[in-house]
Amino acid sequence: MAANASWKEPSPSGTRRALILLFTVVCHGVAFVYILGNYEFASVVVQQLRLLVIASLICAGVALIFRSKTILAYALAFRLLAIVLAVALLEGKSTIAEVLLLVPFFVESTDRFHWMAGLMISASAVLIVVLVDFLSLFPIGALTAIQHIAILLVVLTPISGMSCALSRRSHLLEEKTRRLNELGRAVENLTNSNKAFQDYAETIGSLSTEQERNRITRELHDLTGYALTNIIMLMNAGRVFLQEDPGKLKEVLDNTKQQADETLTEVRRILYQLRAIKTPGPTGLHAISHLVRTFSDATNVRVSINYGNFPMSYGEQVDEVIYRIVQEGLTNALKHGKAREVTIILWETEKDIIVSVGDNGAGAGEVHEGIGLKGIKERLCSLGGSLEVVGTNYGFELVSRIPLFRVEVVKEDVHGSYKDNDR
Repeated sequence: MAANASWKEPSPSGTRRALILLFTVVCHGVAFVYILGNYEFASVVVQQLRLLVIASLICAGVALIFRSKTILAYALAFRLLAIVLAVALLEGKSTIAEVLLLVPFFVESTDRFHWMAGLMISASAVLIVVLVDFLSLFPIGALTAIQHIAILLVVLTPISGMSCALSRRSHLLEEKTRRLNELGRAVENLTNSNKAFQDYAETIGSLSTEQERNRITRELHDLTGYALTNIIMLMNAGRVFLQEDPGKLKEVLDNTKQQADETLTEVRRILYQLRAIKTPGPTGLHAISHLVRTFSDATNVRVSINYGNFPMSYGEQVDEVIYRIVQEGLTNALKHGKAREVTIILWETEKDIIVSVGDNGAGAGEVHEGIGLKGIKERLCSLGGSLEVVGTNYGFELVSRIPLFRVEVVKEDVHGSYKDNDR
């Protein structure tokens, strides 16, 4: 699977392919000038060579326009055929023209294919041209043929190797760039998903609170309506018994009092439940999101926040520290840096929680710690964390780190205290 993947056709940029085509045109033009130096302009050989050079350029243009691997292979094959026929017509009279025709072919093949495939194509092209030259020059003299072939090999071999090396490096850089872009998109998708999940959780929390309130309201309405209706009926009955049967009046009044006492008890119970429901305030990333929106609306400072792979909460104590770091960074950006843009990055590594707040404000070559930064350092020290303050002439950045193992310790301490309180 990996072996097949390594031989996939690269996808060079359009700009680079256009530059390769321009390079091909220049080399072919110079080669034709050298050809004219060895033949008369009106000779049949020159006319044939001109057609072959044009055919090679057309194949290069086809390779530039079409991205299909099949069309590319055919274009390179016909181009090589045109070059070989031109070499055969030259009969070894212009080594420079042969080199100028072959070099763009090497560059094209190594650029559009994997460097190993390009090296094989280049080596095959060199062998074919050497064979054609040898067959053309051998009747003249074996020594002349060997000398010509030796010159070709000395010139073309390093050029072919260099072309493959540059192509390989270019493809590696493109692959790294592609992976970085994919990683960036993955981080962006993760951030958006995280934010969407936070908003969903916040909505669900508010909805649950509202539903519980509605349930208690309905229960209170039903209870009081039923109880008050009964009391009114008993009071009406008491008025009747007062005139017709005074002996039963005491029983009616006792029933009325009992009904009122039971209703009062139930109403108190329901009101206690209603009072116990607290509207959940923003915590964790909800609190930071609320802080950022409020700050941006109030100051018109553009704030971009990358939630990365942060969970919604690390617990009350850690959430408080992270909130204060972001708050201090925003305050410094506006108060001291007069910044118009602030970037907040939240990220969790295998070891640390990283909170970065940077701005494009005035910055400072030397940073003087005020009460705010000292307070942040003290909060971080309680969690075993650290704060790095980076001040330049182009902005200001706070980078804090909190060890994850200390976060787990804090959570265990909190849970333990809850259990002790329960006992």
